[in-house]
This record gives sequence, C-alpha cells and structure tokens, in this order.
Amino acid sequence: MIGDHRPSRNDGFRIRTSYICIGLFLGLLFAGLWPFSFQTVNNVRWIDGSPGLRFDAFGIVSGKEPLFGPGGAVDLSLPFTLRMEVRPREEPSGSLPRILSAYDGEGRELFFLGQWRAGLVVRILEGERFHRLKYRETGAGGVQKDVTHSIVVRSDDHVLTVFVDGVPARTRSGVEFSLLAEKREPAWMILGNSPSGESPWRGDLLSLSIYSKALSPGDIESGGTLPVILYGFSEGSGAVCRGSADFRYDLVIPAVFRAPAKGVLVPPWRVQKFDRPFWKDVFVNILGFIPFGFTVYAWLRNRGERKSSLATGTALLLSAGISLFIELLQVYLPTRDSSLTDVMNNVLGAYIGTRLFQAARDILYR
Repeated sequence: MIGDHRPSRNDGFRIRTSYICIGLFLGLLFAGLWPFSFQTVNNVRWIDGSPGLRFDAFGIVSGKEPLFGPGGAVDLSLPFTLRMEVRPREEPSGSLPRILSAYDGEGRELFFLGQWRAGLVVRILEGERFHRLKYRETGAGGVQKDVTHSIVVRSDDHVLTVFVDGVPARTRSGVEFSLLAEKREPAWMILGNSPSGESPWRGDLLSLSIYSKALSPGDIESGGTLPVILYGFSEGSGAVCRGSADFRYDLVIPAVFRAPAKGVLVPPWRVQKFDRPFWKDVFVNILGFIPFGFTVYAWLRNRGERKSSLATGTALLLSAGISLFIELLQVYLPTRDSSLTDVMNNVLGAYIGTRLFQAARDILYR
C-alpha cells in the first residue's frame, strides 16, 4: 500500500543503539557523581577520656589565619622545631595520607608530614618548573599502627633531622625548610588531610607543638623549653582547638567536610606522583568511556553519517562535554576530585571505542 512503512532492520538497530547511548550516559553520570553527597560529615572527633583528636576518612582540621610566613607565629626560613604525638590507626600503602600540611594562597602545598606504611614522610616544596611542583623528601621508619609515637622534626642550618620516640632516626642535608625562603607568602596549616582533601589520615593526634628554635636532643628529651604554639587538644568538645593566647592561631573543626584548596580541573602536570593509584585511575577512566564512544559512533554511522571523521569528531565532542560536566560537578562533591587528566582519559577512551567499532565493521564487511 502507498504510504505503508515498515521499520527496516537499520531502523531497529538505530532505536536500540539510541537506548544504549542513553543508558551509557546515565551510567557515566552515576559512576562519576556517586555517592551524590554534596555535604559529607567531617570525620574528626574528640577522644573520649583523654586529650586528642581522632581522624577518619574525610576528616580535616584547618587554621583560621596563616600560621607560617610573614606575620605568622613561625618563620619557616629560620630554625624551628615541630613536635607531635600520634597514634596511627593503619599503615597505608595505596596513598600518602597527610598528618599535617601547610599551603599558600594559591593552594600549593608548601610542605607536609605524611605516613607511608610504618614510616613518616616529610616533603618540602623545592620549586616549580613548567607548572609542575617539585619536592624534596626525607623521612623515618618506626611509626607503627596502634602505637603512640613522639615525632619531632627539627630544621637547623640547612639540615633536617627527624626524631622518632626521642631517637634521631634520620638526618639529611639538602632537604630543609630554607628551600621555602623565597616563598614568603603566608601559609595556613591543616591537620589530617591535604589542602585538596584527597589524602585523609586515619589516626589519633594527641598533641602538637611548634618551637621557634632548633631544639637540642636534651631539650627534646626533657621538654623544658616552652613552645610558641601548643595544641594540647584537651578541650574535649566544641569546634575550636586553642594553641596560644592569640586566637588567630586557633584551629577549627568544621561540621561538614570541605577541602580548603580543592582544585578545579587540575591538570596532569600538577600531579605530584605518578604512582599506582594514579595509573589505576587512568585505566578506569579510559575503560569507562570505550563503550560510550563505540555506541555513539555506531549510532551516527547507521543514522546515515557517511563520513567516518565527522562521526568520530561528534562522538569525541559528546564525550568531552559529558566528562567536563561530571568533573565540574565533582568540585562540589567533597568525596570526588575535579581533574583535567580524567577528561583527557575519557576522550581517549571514547576515541578507542570509535576505532574498535570501525575495525569490527571492516572485518564484518570485508
């Protein structure tokens, strides 16, 4: 009959492919934004019955005003000593959790004390080259899980010494805080995480004190010298940790977890370390967009798009748009990171998907 139209095999294929594309799009949104928590409880609490703070995943304590640098309590270019009592609750191996970190107004991490397995890591910003931050590192072992340790970091005359339980565990020249002498910007201190909120530490911080000179081993053992700042964490309740008579140096325990210097579309050259978690993330982001690129390309070609290059370009633009949308929303998700590297890997995955369909089509219709 005139006007009678029966769905062709290609029509059915396009309809099914359209549904698959929509399903994949929703799946990518779900995976990129899970667990959809735009407000996460800050997992820091006072230890019952004794002084100290307990840090867990997505926990952070931040300073109200700059503690380091010009106008602050501590000048990092001069000799000083940092002392703390810690009790780790794990020996991490997949990341480098921060016990203490300092960052400037640009969100750059000037230095940090972190934990790797049963060791303490001290990393200091050396400089910046081609927009990539370069650090120098030292550390010491003997920081065991569920054991209370006294940690002392002493900076003096271009030498950095790390003491663990009163014993000099590591002395190294060339890794000193005088590297920061040219970076005279004010710097804020945070505890239990990195400025971007990506490196949570799990453990108990029982005390923290900072001295305006390099303590001798005798002073370290006796503890007779008065610190410039002393956080005893003895308040037991509330949202403020007091460290001195000057309220500017009080620390705040926010009710909601929020990273103070979370990046937006952080580029790959800002990545500090290309370790196993980084490459795992690269693999997942590429793999996740291969089906999407494959299906969108298939839908475009069977929809009547004859030019392979135009179909490929359209699939890549759609993938880039979806990825950018997800990454920009992740800025407002405390548990996720906004990364330009992820966008690049997503587009690469989509491109691989388009090539896979083209290769399969060439084999079938050879």
